[in-house]
Amino acid sequence: MYNLGDESIQVFEYTDETAMQTDADQVAEDGSSVGTSMPFWVAAPHFFKSGRVLVLYVGEDAQVLAALEAAMGEQFAGW
Repeated sequence: MYNLGDESIQVFEYTDETAMQTDADQVAEDGSSVGTSMPFWVAAPHFFKSGRVLVLYVGEDAQVLAALEAAMGEQFAGW
C-alpha cells in the first residue's frame, strides 16, 4: 500500500509477468469481481498492469489517474 497525498494505491509485485497475468486474468473488465470475490468498492476501481506489477487504485483523483497511466499505461479493468 502506498499513499499519494490523500489517496492510496495497492501495488502487487510478482516474480514474473506470467504470474501477474494469471491474477490479472481474474479481474472482470469492469472491476466488479476478482475471481470469485465481488468486492463492494467505495469508489471507482482502476486496475493497471505493467511487466511484473499490478496496481489497484480505488478513487477518482485525476492527478493520481494521470500519474498511473503515465507510469503503467491505460487501465485494463475498472470503471
